[in-house]
Amino acid sequence: MTEYRPSEPAQSLTTRVVRGALVKLLGGMPVQLIGILTTLLCFRVLTPAAYGSYGLAVAIYGFTDIFTNPSVSSYLIRQHDCSSHAINVAFTISAVRGILLTPFFWLIAPELASLFDGGPEVTGMLRILCLSFLFSGLNNLHVIRFHQELKMGKVLLVESLGAFVGTLTTVAILYFYRTPLGLVLGSAVGAGLNMGLSWFLGPERARFVWDREELKRLWNFTRFLLINSLIIYALLNLDDLIVARLAGVASLGVYAISYNLVNSALLFLVRPLRAIVLPALARLKDNRAQLTVATTSVLSTFSFISWAICSSVWPVAEDLFRVLGHGDKWSEAVPVLRALLPFVLIRGINGSLGPLLLALGKPKLLTMVSGPQLLLMVPLGWLGYSEYGFLGLVLAITLLNGLAMVGLVVISSRYLDVSIPILFATMLLPMAAALLAGGVGTLLSGHFETALAGLLGGLLGALITFALAWELTCRMPLGAISRRSILGLVQQIRGRGN
Repeated sequence: MTEYRPSEPAQSLTTRVVRGALVKLLGGMPVQLIGILTTLLCFRVLTPAAYGSYGLAVAIYGFTDIFTNPSVSSYLIRQHDCSSHAINVAFTISAVRGILLTPFFWLIAPELASLFDGGPEVTGMLRILCLSFLFSGLNNLHVIRFHQELKMGKVLLVESLGAFVGTLTTVAILYFYRTPLGLVLGSAVGAGLNMGLSWFLGPERARFVWDREELKRLWNFTRFLLINSLIIYALLNLDDLIVARLAGVASLGVYAISYNLVNSALLFLVRPLRAIVLPALARLKDNRAQLTVATTSVLSTFSFISWAICSSVWPVAEDLFRVLGHGDKWSEAVPVLRALLPFVLIRGINGSLGPLLLALGKPKLLTMVSGPQLLLMVPLGWLGYSEYGFLGLVLAITLLNGLAMVGLVVISSRYLDVSIPILFATMLLPMAAALLAGGVGTLLSGHFETALAGLLGGLLGALITFALAWELTCRMPLGAISRRSILGLVQQIRGRGN
């Protein structure tokens, strides 16, 4: 059997990472933009109750997916010199799981929907979503090679083309039929096309292979990752089930669409970076000095992106919903959106440290951070909602994520040549630029007569102010505090960085 040997990079790893992220960003932009358009279209054509039914179905499906997902992709990406035999064993586990879970989930969908008073509409959406178990399970895992070699153009093609067609399907169904079924039908179509592309473009064809020793090695890594993934998903989605249970699907619709709107804006920039951070850090895991530089650089990048987006959305939230909404059916979403911004901010920053622990082969440490979060999630969320409604629930979630951020920083510092205060300073450094940007955006948005002009003026003013203030901050003598300037990233994209 021929073993795989990764090719040597022709240019510096840092430049390859930055360029790879740019490829993912620009190439995935059509999918991202249509995804945002889909969310905006939901404001126009769906009621809060209809969107809440969709949110409930996705939350139920997601828990089932994460609870049974062996997370083989993360294991393989980290093992950048793994054999084809190992990939085939991982494919076998993934395929068997999808083949068995799809009919089982179809049968129990009515019972799952009834637990949260979802009704027949939620049952129908769950049965469409269960097709994704089958499609994702049958993906040809040899496309992992593209991740391992940082060939993000091919990764983009495999992962985004199906999503693009699926999202177009969603938009068409939403526009012509005005039903939330379009949201899940498009998702299933995209998953099916992605599966087909993985077989068409993959460097090898996956085969069913059973190897107990390889399974043992895989399980020793993924068992903690599986637990952690379940916990993280629960932390990010259990609030939806709490809202649905306490306040009904209409309130869930207001809550979910507010979160999706600001989260989509954040993921628009952060998702391309996440796709390349893990394989890049995995290459540096044996060189502590280089790993430190790479991790703090990623932390700075994620931090300034998260601060920039949140500080720009806050001043224009009211104008945003006035432009997007139809009548006053979404009027309750404005304070909910603003209350969610700190949570989204912390989540974006936290996303830079998780890949470090995975690259080091220590998923157990992620579980040690997220486990206590989950234990506290339900009682604190329930208490917060009962006392202060949406705001109390969001504050409880934000507090838990803030504590998790502290835990991740403390643990990560053990494997880096940088102190805990410097890591926190790196995360908080963009705050000054964000406060200035938020103030400028608020002033500008209030000087326009129409909501659309206020939205565009406030958003543009906040973003420009943040960019200028952040570049000025990056040029200040701040010692060991890492700061990743926007112009510096542009220079590395052009190949002038180190």
